[in-house]
Amino acid sequence: MRLEDADVVVVGAGPAGLAAAAALGDRGARRILVVDRDDAAGGLPRFCNHLGFGWEYTHRLDSGPGLVRRLLRRLERNAVTVATRTSILAVRPGPLLEIVGADCGHVNIRPRAVVLATGIRVGLIRLRPWYLEPDAAELAADTKAETQAIADRASRLYAPAVHTLA
Repeated sequence: MRLEDADVVVVGAGPAGLAAAAALGDRGARRILVVDRDDAAGGLPRFCNHLGFGWEYTHRLDSGPGLVRRLLRRLERNAVTVATRTSILAVRPGPLLEIVGADCGHVNIRPRAVVLATGIRVGLIRLRPWYLEPDAAELAADTKAETQAIADRASRLYAPAVHTLA
């Protein structure tokens, strides 16, 4: 998939972002792009070899790298594109995302919805009023509604870690 063709962009490839993308794919959303500035998907858990990760997402305890592998396998069956070493320069109403990455260069994307799943960095984001903050922790996909956010609830995700933008 060309990045410009994404219907949904998930910002953050940690457990929250990977689980959000997997939940969208499981519910029928297509052309999902996950963007992360890090050099690999998985966030902080990929460095934590001890057990204790994953209960919220897979209902089993796993190591951090084990959880990441499990979530990435879910993305493969839904043909989700993960772009690492990629940063969001701007998010504008529409929505319009301006991104830059080592592999994609400078690209503007007009997805139908954006999911901000920045996890532990959520406090660093200054949200503008046109962001929609979910009041529940579940993601549901509605790929037919042009004006409605595709991701309006987050499935088994921590509500503070996920924001949606229509």
